[in-house]
Amino acid sequence: MSFEINAVELVNVYKTFKSNEATVEALKNVNLRVKNGEFLVIAGKNVSGKTTLLKVISGLLLPDRGKASVHGIDVTKNWKSCKISSIVFASDRGLYWKLTGIENLEISGELCQYSP
Repeated sequence: MSFEINAVELVNVYKTFKSNEATVEALKNVNLRVKNGEFLVIAGKNVSGKTTLLKVISGLLLPDRGKASVHGIDVTKNWKSCKISSIVFASDRGLYWKLTGIENLEISGELCQYSP
């Protein structure tokens, strides 16, 4: 029997932001598993929770509820021990517009010294 720890795992993650005017659910019951060696692209409209999700994964922001772990380490309890090979916060201005999506990923991988 083989047991593999996921590179990233989110279970029932919630994150809410409150202001005087409104309450916004940035993340609602998010479940995600990324295996070691996998690439994941988070894409969506503005204000859809992409940056909040990545900040929770990296330990920069704590979820209100749920579990977030990186390589089996709970980021809410021990975020300094979590080692993520690469999280890129990019907007459309961060890409080379003349290249395809695949070509942009290849360049990013080379910069991070990733070899598939």
